[in-house]
Amino acid sequence: MSLYEEKFVLFVDILGWGELVFKSEKEENILSQIHGVIKILIDINNFTPDAVESINSVIEEHEKIPVDIGPAAIKAIQFSDSLVFTFDNTVVSLTYVYAVMAAISSILANMGYFVRGGIDYGNIYHEDGGIFGPAMNNAYYIESKEANVPRILFSERAEKVTSKLQIPSSFTFIDKGRLCLNNFDKLNDIENIISIVNDKVSLHKQDAKLAEKYQWVKERLRKL
Repeated sequence: MSLYEEKFVLFVDILGWGELVFKSEKEENILSQIHGVIKILIDINNFTPDAVESINSVIEEHEKIPVDIGPAAIKAIQFSDSLVFTFDNTVVSLTYVYAVMAAISSILANMGYFVRGGIDYGNIYHEDGGIFGPAMNNAYYIESKEANVPRILFSERAEKVTSKLQIPSSFTFIDKGRLCLNNFDKLNDIENIISIVNDKVSLHKQDAKLAEKYQWVKERLRKL
């Protein structure tokens, strides 16, 4: 009997984290920010009532998550600035992940951070605090090598599986021919986020790769 199960795997990373960690040794305010972000990720990973309340504060009434949802409904693991979800091929599971990522993105964007991710569908082992499998490797590869900008990109396999589910069209969008999870859909205080992004563009104008990422965010915000 195989230990693997076929599930969706979502790997998410917070952009610019490494640089912030190095700066945190000398700047107390950055250390406090990092602590705040880690607390959010740990709470979400543990499905605490505070985390569920934060998620529910930025999503529609019909998408609200039960406070007692518990880790049995969906599995998550957090390490450093990364968060991994594994979940079943159902509308309910995908709705939950959409709601969580929309909430996380809104909370972090207003702190000046943006996420990038990859979603695959395939074999995964996720038990007893451990996780491994081809789908995990693929989700990580998509996040680190294909997504490029702050978007959450589906693999071709994950897109095919998702297309068979009757999910609202607002959950996803197409960017340069690729299906993406619409984690920008529920942003709060967009004017503040735009101001933050403009500051980031000015700060990193000499770094082409970073400038491209923040310019993409600006374009995405214009389409909301």
